[in-house]
Amino acid sequence: MPEGEVNLFPLCSKFGSRILPAVERRSLMGGNDRYVVKHADGWAVTGGGAERPSGVFRTQKEAEGRAKEIVKNLGGGEVRIQGRDGRWRDSDTVPPGNDPNPPKDRKH
Repeated sequence: MPEGEVNLFPLCSKFGSRILPAVERRSLMGGNDRYVVKHADGWAVTGGGAERPSGVFRTQKEAEGRAKEIVKNLGGGEVRIQGRDGRWRDSDTVPPGNDPNPPKDRKH
């Protein structure tokens, strides 16, 4: 943003050449998707744009199980899992989500 201008949409982010409100961003990110991320007290399950985690668990496996349960109850979507190094290490589609590469995903 050029110097001296004021951002009239502080809760928006740029998507391509358009600026999208937070509500519209959530639908693009997949409203049912959940993320397993490192937390000070273990591993947390979060939704896109959520201020607080849905839950905090001692182990990553417990957090992954809860994330899949939440997504399944919401009608399907993606569960993305963050590694200890902060990089995304895995992703799993929970039915009736649309898996982008079904033949390659044989680990789940």
